[in-house]
Amino acid sequence: MNNILYLLVVLFLLSACSVSQMNQGANAKEGYGYLKISGNTDNISLSLNGQTVQSVPVMLYELKGGSYNLVVTSGGDVILRRLVLISASLTTEVIVP
Repeated sequence: MNNILYLLVVLFLLSACSVSQMNQGANAKEGYGYLKISGNTDNISLSLNGQTVQSVPVMLYELKGGSYNLVVTSGGDVILRRLVLISASLTTEVIVP
């Protein structure tokens, strides 16, 4: 009886995870994921792979899956430097200190 209950709980948890991933990827282009920037985002500038991101007020970026060198600056000082991995249909969040 305990084994059956355990199996049902595991199956329920697995089904919830798969539904979450399907909902998140429903609006994404194939092979694309998202980079979400949160935290202290006032007066920051972003660059990805050395290219400045122009639309800084937008804090959710659709990017092709892969790795990106992210640099966040504020007032000319680098406040965050990180390699981020973007996976298809998923959101990677980076919190700015």
